Amino acid sequence: MIPIFDIGLNLSTMPASTIFIALIAIGADIVASLSRVKLSDMDMIRRINREVKQWNREYMKAVKENDQAKLAKLKRKEKRIKQLQAKLSYEMFKPTLIFMLPFLLLWYVLIYLVGGETVVAVMPIQIPLGFITVGKELQLFWWYLISSFAFSTLVMKLFHAELE
Repeated sequence: MIPIFDIGLNLSTMPASTIFIALIAIGADIVASLSRVKLSDMDMIRRINREVKQWNREYMKAVKENDQAKLAKLKRKEKRIKQLQAKLSYEMFKPTLIFMLPFLLLWYVLIYLVGGETVVAVMPIQIPLGFITVGKELQLFWWYLISSFAFSTLVMKLFHAELE
């Protein structure tokens, strides 16, 4: 039991741990989205992403239709597309490099406050993920992951950090 600010809030028991971790996940999503918008050239990222997707669509269509002339034309552009993909990856990864250490520190703080093995949320169903089934009683990692996934799209749209 680790009381926070001596107000009797115990983050190792539900529902305090459930709400606290969800709020931390939302906060981390907000920081990640804001950093993506502020540290990356979003217009360039969107432009490159559209161009690469268009090239991929045309390439797949040419392969499907066995259009050798179109394939030859697209192959000539392939080197440029690979360069654009590399640039896109770098631009999108830039904020991650900057915030990786603070997010790792956040994890250590969460594990200290809540406990890594502590059940922090209970779900009505199990979630099969192919290679593993997430149980009804969720520990810190799984609840954080579900909370983050649940809110990340909304947060990215809110801060205009989505690609399209």
